[in-house]
Amino acid sequence: MRKPIKYTDEPIKARIIKDFLPPPEQLRFRHPAVRVNYDTRTDTLTITFRQGAVSRSEELAPGIFVELDALGNVVSMELLEASKRADNPKAMEFAVS
Repeated sequence: MRKPIKYTDEPIKARIIKDFLPPPEQLRFRHPAVRVNYDTRTDTLTITFRQGAVSRSEELAPGIFVELDALGNVVSMELLEASKRADNPKAMEFAVS
């Protein structure tokens, strides 16, 4: 069983210690990560590989688009009607090998 709480007016003995964590900007990833977004409203799955302005978009197959920057690097991929193209677009498994 729990012991009852005892309240007191005694002063609290506390000391301030220096913050040992690095500043928040150092806790974040230095490089942007690959982002996956599934929009249930539009049934669109977007995979963003890198930051950058999209220069052009190419349709690889009906409803599957790749977006490229000015140098031809892939910025993102977009799948329309994703629920018809993937087993479960709401779930993602990530693996590094």
